[in-house]
Amino acid sequence: MNQLCKVCGEPAAGFHFGAFTCEGCKSFFGRTYNNISAIAGCKHNGECVINKKNRTACKACRLRKCLLVGMSKSGSRYGRRSNWFKIHCLLQEQQQQQLDAINRSTATTTNTTNTTTGYGDMTTAAESLAKHQMQSLNPHYSALFGAGGGGAVGGVVDKCRLR
Repeated sequence: MNQLCKVCGEPAAGFHFGAFTCEGCKSFFGRTYNNISAIAGCKHNGECVINKKNRTACKACRLRKCLLVGMSKSGSRYGRRSNWFKIHCLLQEQQQQQLDAINRSTATTTNTTNTTTGYGDMTTAAESLAKHQMQSLNPHYSALFGAGGGGAVGGVVDKCRLR
């Protein structure tokens, strides 16, 4: 699993507090979440870039980014996540990124073809194309999301975000 930490971009050690994170960001969040009032405000108006090299420079911005990527104490649980769960979350994230890319490209196509007539409903065509591409990219698509739909298109409950 070549997942990166959602906070700093370092290789992730696992699924911690509701997000894939490295050990450093996991520990930081665990220590600081209960002491939010002790963290000084950002000296740069909350615009610090958090990455591997400077993640320790601004605690306020690092904590803000932890919260933005979905980390929370309620995302913590006893026991380990199954491999199926981890793989499901990764596949769901990849599929969402691919759908977003397809939607961006079809939105561009739709904008350029809307002025002409006879092209039909581009939204339905884009959804059909996205579903077909997801099925061809992931042989387990139907098993994960059912035969009738998938991902964001079919309205499947996002199990990776449930806390």
